[in-house]
Amino acid sequence: MVDQYLMTDGLPWDQSPLYDPANPYANRDPRLQASIIYDGTVWWGQTIDMQKGSAYNPSTISPSITGYMCANS
Repeated sequence: MVDQYLMTDGLPWDQSPLYDPANPYANRDPRLQASIIYDGTVWWGQTIDMQKGSAYNPSTISPSITGYMCANS
C-alpha cells in the first residue's frame, strides 16, 4: 500500500527523480503521512521510532510486521 502513494510530481516513487533512497518519505503525496505511521513520522507531537524497545514505538502494544501502521486519530 505504501508504494502506491505517488511522489509530489505525480510519478511513482520508482520512476520519479524526486525519490531519495536516504529519505524515502520526502516529496511524497501528503496523504501518506496523514494515513500511515512509519519510522520518523511525527504523530501526536512525538517523532515515532519503530526500533524495538523505543519509548516512541506504538507497535509495542500491537507489533507491526511491516514497520508501518495505520494512523488513527
